[in-house]
Amino acid sequence: SPCLDNASDAMCASGVCVSGLCQDGVQEVGEACDGSVDCGNSVCAHESSDRASPFICCPSGELVSIRVSAGTNDVFCTGQPEGAACRSDAMCASGVCVSGLCQDGVQE
Repeated sequence: SPCLDNASDAMCASGVCVSGLCQDGVQEVGEACDGSVDCGNSVCAHESSDRASPFICCPSGELVSIRVSAGTNDVFCTGQPEGAACRSDAMCASGVCVSGLCQDGVQE
């Protein structure tokens, strides 16, 4: 059933409102979320380094807060694979981000 995002989780029997719709319960890894309270693993962030990417329950179970502009931080899922776009080393499964792409490990 419809609900109001964010502060309206109480409108839903499950206590979980995501994108204006009541959910059956907490969201699983990889599913859409509006905030960490929506996720079974309590970790909700941008799916990728693109700020237009959807918020999901992070498969890695971790997120990183990164400054994206003066006075503005945003949160992104960690554990990004080799070749994925990245904003910092912390976003990559390998811990290595070079020229905006996750690498497979420390570069020679």
